[in-house]
Amino acid sequence: MGLAAITIKFMPEDVETDLEAMQGEIKNLLPEFARLNTMEVQPIAFGLSAVVITVIIDDKKDSPDAVMDSLNKVTNTQSVEITDIGLIS
Repeated sequence: MGLAAITIKFMPEDVETDLEAMQGEIKNLLPEFARLNTMEVQPIAFGLSAVVITVIIDDKKDSPDAVMDSLNKVTNTQSVEITDIGLIS
C-alpha cells in the first residue's frame, strides 16, 4: 500500500470571493477516501489569493481524477488544478 500526496490550487473568480466559504465547500466536497492534510490561503497578486490544499490518497485503489471530479464542483472558482502529485510511502 502506498500513499500519494496531491496538491490542488483553487483560483477564485475575483478578489470579492469569500475564501472562508470556499474552504468550507472544499471540505464538504472532498471524497471520503481522500484525507485533507493541509489547507492554506496563498496571496497571488493585486489582492487575489488562492486556496491551496494537500490531500492524501491510497495510490493503489484511489485516483486523483476521482478527487478532481468532486472538487471541480466548488463554486466561485476560475480554475481548479493539480499542481503536484507525489508518493509519500
